[in-house]
Amino acid sequence: MNIKKKEFVTFVLEILTGALSLMIASYLFKSFYVENFWYACLASVIISVISVYLKPLLEFIALPINILTMGLTTPLINVVILKITNLILGSKFVVNGWIIPIFIAIFISVVNVLLNNLIVDKYKERR
Repeated sequence: MNIKKKEFVTFVLEILTGALSLMIASYLFKSFYVENFWYACLASVIISVISVYLKPLLEFIALPINILTMGLTTPLINVVILKITNLILGSKFVVNGWIIPIFIAIFISVVNVLLNNLIVDKYKERR
């Protein structure tokens, strides 16, 4: 398998694991809703794009507060990314409030790391 195909398959697997973590969070938390798996996949792509392009800027802006709080603003930045995704997808992807979504963002991050370790990393090792 050539390198481009491996990278594409890895990207697709990362999007799918991100979507799965969003769906799990949607089932467990009342203040977080994703309509179906396809919107979760779309949200996962949007979150990935925002994380690549906007998250570094948000982290730079929040750097002084992040240093003072020893990293406690990072989940808040993830909530902002979820809220931006909510604005883009509307009623198909809903994040209500600000306090509970901090825990939702932490949960999504942990589940996403676990799924990536179980699925994506195993695929990378196989090749």
